[in-house]
Amino acid sequence: MRNLFILVSVALFFIPLASADFKTGGVIYNSTVEAEQVIALGIRPEGQMGAPRPHNIAVNASDTGIAYKFDGSAAAGGVSGWRDATTPG
Repeated sequence: MRNLFILVSVALFFIPLASADFKTGGVIYNSTVEAEQVIALGIRPEGQMGAPRPHNIAVNASDTGIAYKFDGSAAAGGVSGWRDATTPG
């Protein structure tokens, strides 16, 4: 009985700590190396797409859903920076 009490107490202590850093969502990139990142997924804490500020990385968008990083080349139409495909509209 005492072991069960200790187990429940430890679980109740760590559950809030596990979710404390992800309250407003986050952005998941296709690479851990910043220079190689070209695709980003913005995820809310509930699991929906569209990470709000302060995690928003897309230019001219209120949230980040599925974003692509353009390099500013002629093939990209001279566009550079992160552009979001799902949340602007």
